Amino acid sequence: DSNGQVVPGAVKGVTWSNPFATRAVHVRSIGDRLSVRDLSAPWAGVVTATAGGLTGKARVRVVANIPYAADFDAVSLKPHPKSGVPFAPPPSWWVGASKKWEVAELDGEKVLAKSIAIPLFQRNMSLFGHPMMSDYTVQVDIRTDGNRRVKSSAGVVNQRYLITLKGNHQQLQVSSNDWIVKEAVKFRWKAKTWYRMKTRVDADGDGTGWVRAKVWERDKPEPAGWTIEVDVPHVHTHGSPGIWGFTPQSRFRVYLDNLSVTTNE
Repeated sequence: DSNGQVVPGAVKGVTWSNPFATRAVHVRSIGDRLSVRDLSAPWAGVVTATAGGLTGKARVRVVANIPYAADFDAVSLKPHPKSGVPFAPPPSWWVGASKKWEVAELDGEKVLAKSIAIPLFQRNMSLFGHPMMSDYTVQVDIRTDGNRRVKSSAGVVNQRYLITLKGNHQQLQVSSNDWIVKEAVKFRWKAKTWYRMKTRVDADGDGTGWVRAKVWERDKPEPAGWTIEVDVPHVHTHGSPGIWGFTPQSRFRVYLDNLSVTTNE
């Protein structure tokens, strides 16, 4: 009602807006409920419900199913309103990505770049899946600007575990609530060089499990073994995939490309 209280009983005569009518998405009302008929394409937006002179708004998000892939090549860029540099926002249905990431050109390729325009957002985690997803592999290409002494960091989220290439520490780290799981191995990586990261989480039947990750230079063959394997006594069995980036003091950008989520083999 006008005081923000929930009205008891069913609300009749609800009409819904459909801001997605011009897209390959079909939103329709069935009685007084909203139904998303086409779940083939991920999207996000705001729908408006009107009934009895009252209006309410809600955000709606449809996430991608597995397998999912994004290489950003098909994204159209336009001049940034302040800098004039060509850019595009990240996918609208990614949680927490707006103004923290942007699609940009790098060496003739379109890639996802960590924004350094707002220092408050120098560290960011963005999720793009359903929280009940499980048994999947996340792979992504990573590159950082910087020099021999100062670099940025980036990585992925896999089933509630954060797997990161830490630039200044020269480490590959697996963590989840640092006081519960936090293990790292030395991994020397250079600025302005593309690396490929591959991660997976394997849950055993007794509640234990493993978090595994490997990293190698993108232009070289994939190594057979894992760079790090973490034995977890109480493994997370579900969780949304995501990306993570950290640009200390917003000095050097970090980039991602060829992101994919596939079922564990």
